[in-house]
Amino acid sequence: MIVGQSHWTKESGWKNIPDFALTADIVFVFADDEFLQTENCYQDLRSAYPKAHIIGCSSSGSISGVRIFDQVVIATAVKLEKSSVRISTVDYDASKNAFDLGKQLIEELSAPDLKHIFVLSDGQLVNGSELANGLNSKGYPITGGLAGDGTRFGKT
Repeated sequence: MIVGQSHWTKESGWKNIPDFALTADIVFVFADDEFLQTENCYQDLRSAYPKAHIIGCSSSGSISGVRIFDQVVIATAVKLEKSSVRISTVDYDASKNAFDLGKQLIEELSAPDLKHIFVLSDGQLVNGSELANGLNSKGYPITGGLAGDGTRFGKT
């Protein structure tokens, strides 16, 4: 596995795009909600990582190395040597509880070669504990988190 981080600011655009960007399998992107909705930020990222799945969410600070940043978009690119990536989404449905959403998602992802699940969810609409309980119904290792928006608690 090869990992590299790049960052984006309004002033400088994307910096430190890794050498393997053209063949990266997945890119994890975290930033304040305002920056994730900046069109040229995403378009330039998509151009830099044309084959990668790009996933992420708003956060309450973005981590690069051992530092936490505000007002910076952090992208962590991963090139897998022996594994593959599958993406699945479940739209929030107020008529379903988070446990059922988690079970639905795990059913979509379950496969003989599945080794790990990384999940991101809206931190304001979904009960994260119940979502995790539903996801854990098959026993796969799971990591991830809930989207945040600093101390505003307005939208993710």
